[in-house]
Amino acid sequence: MNMVNNARYTEAQIIKKYKRSIFVDQLIAFIPFVVSIFTKNTIDQLGDGFGNILIGVIFILTSGFYFTSDYFMNNSSIGKKIYHIEILMNDRKRKLLFLSIIIRRIMELTYHPLFKHDFVSHCEKIDTYTSTCILEKKRKDVINNKKKTNVVH
Repeated sequence: MNMVNNARYTEAQIIKKYKRSIFVDQLIAFIPFVVSIFTKNTIDQLGDGFGNILIGVIFILTSGFYFTSDYFMNNSSIGKKIYHIEILMNDRKRKLLFLSIIIRRIMELTYHPLFKHDFVSHCEKIDTYTSTCILEKKRKDVINNKKKTNVVH
């Protein structure tokens, strides 16, 4: 993976955080859909075909949220925010390409933390194909401390 040297986290720690964030994001997208399927019979009693429409709408909304959350949530989905990592283009620009994010999320779907063992090579494929990388999210307090130390010198 393309990562910069960082005092707080090693590359292995960032990969572990990324792996966990994928699991969290998949879980967040999966739960509303499963709940709607299990409550379909109850929902169908409310009206003709309402349950199917509701399941369809929930599926579209959760899928849309899953595929675009990195783009619209400042380079970090909910899982990535929890683990303090973010996605950047390889040239370290903050603005991500919409297509790169969607392709990255599709490739993340092909991995599940419980079934695949070689996560590092999978990450490298994702990074190479989408021209993006996973980095530690810069905290404001760390950035402010660096600015203060640079002013003193």
